[in-house]
Amino acid sequence: MRHSVTRLCSASLLAVVAIWPSCFPAGAQTAGTTGANRFAVPKYERYVKGLLVRSVFQAMDPQRRYRAEIWGLLVGPGQRSEEATLPGEAVLLVRAGRGVISINGKNQELALGRAVVVQHSDKFVIENLDPHQAISMRATVVRTLE
Repeated sequence: MRHSVTRLCSASLLAVVAIWPSCFPAGAQTAGTTGANRFAVPKYERYVKGLLVRSVFQAMDPQRRYRAEIWGLLVGPGQRSEEATLPGEAVLLVRAGRGVISINGKNQELALGRAVVVQHSDKFVIENLDPHQAISMRATVVRTLE
């Protein structure tokens, strides 16, 4: 049984490596990276006070009407961000930590695995309720370019 599992894992890894280039549309790239440094991890930058972001990936549709971006968001332990908006529609997925997000004055709990939708014009504030752990979120942001 153990050898079957090992072979299955090895075959799965090879399949992923084989199809990896076809997973991304033409023009897709890791944000902020080029050439030999293509796979470097982008650094977090201050978006508003209390909220750090980094762009991890971006791609456009073939007609160049939309841009999809993957962002990492961080709010430090016990911190509260200033009010912010995003440059498009977004789904935020909590990867670590716990807190509250206030979107246009309406509060929603943030906890591991929770997803929250933020519309393009929504104003939001994120408050980290944990004094020891940062809130880490993955944002999928879709911008309209037209």
